[in-house]
Amino acid sequence: MDQSKLTACFDFRQVSIPQKLMELPVAAEDVDRKLQNLAERFLTIEPADEIRAGDIVRIALEVTDTQPAGVLHINVGKAFYDPDWETSLVGMTVGDPVVLPKRGQGRRGVIASVKRRCIPPVNDTLVQRMGDPSITTVAACRAAIETDLAGIAQQKKEPVLIQFVMKETAKASSYDDLTEEINLRMAEIEAERRTLAENNDASYEDILRHFLPGASSDPEKLAKQLRDEAELDVKTDLIAQHLVTEASVTFGRTEYESIVAEYLAQGASRELIEARFPYEEYLKSAPGEFWTKQILEYFRPKFEVVKV
Repeated sequence: MDQSKLTACFDFRQVSIPQKLMELPVAAEDVDRKLQNLAERFLTIEPADEIRAGDIVRIALEVTDTQPAGVLHINVGKAFYDPDWETSLVGMTVGDPVVLPKRGQGRRGVIASVKRRCIPPVNDTLVQRMGDPSITTVAACRAAIETDLAGIAQQKKEPVLIQFVMKETAKASSYDDLTEEINLRMAEIEAERRTLAENNDASYEDILRHFLPGASSDPEKLAKQLRDEAELDVKTDLIAQHLVTEASVTFGRTEYESIVAEYLAQGASRELIEARFPYEEYLKSAPGEFWTKQILEYFRPKFEVVKV
């Protein structure tokens, strides 16, 4: 592609980012839930006195003329056996007699044992049992959880940020006539998606909706959507190539082989790597990857954790 057709490249670092996009919300209730989940790792089953909802109750069933002695286990309050009858067990203790409901044919029995799931309180002692020497207090544990949640939120927002910055940079830059390049890109996009549809036994329309959310059923509107997509591709490719040239970065066989080496170290075969990520595809995608890294390096420090 003729780089000279990019007559003025807007500095992507000057793109005005919506504040909401840069906020990483961390909800206190999510932190509390994570702390509770950590405490549940140390759950124990202990004998209990009076039955409460959630207790595991063992009932020894009496011998009848037609049935031998038996045992029934009830998780009280979970409504797995009989909701109303389970509720009637609350407050009973070991040794109390019971009569099964209709489902149990009215058999008689006695409370043989009551066991309770006991979750320890979240305190510094519990945190120290978790085995991370760098986290010894509840406050430090909360901070670590908040960092993790913020990281998850950032991972979700980074692709949106990249797309926003590229789109805004493309809009603010200046170009010569790109009609030929856009038409070519439109043809390439259609060919790629028709091949993908054929290889995955799907319709072209299904593939189109996957790659172009909100694709219109109106032919004229759809044609404009596809042209807008192709135009953005052409413009962002020009900008990426410009940034690569400006930074005096090169992409060639040496750089490709370093990527291949990483995949080989992970156990992939060269045949699989070259089939899924051929050298030609690397050369095509490398400038965009370079720009993506630049965007993230510049904007990542600007993300802000917001506690909600």
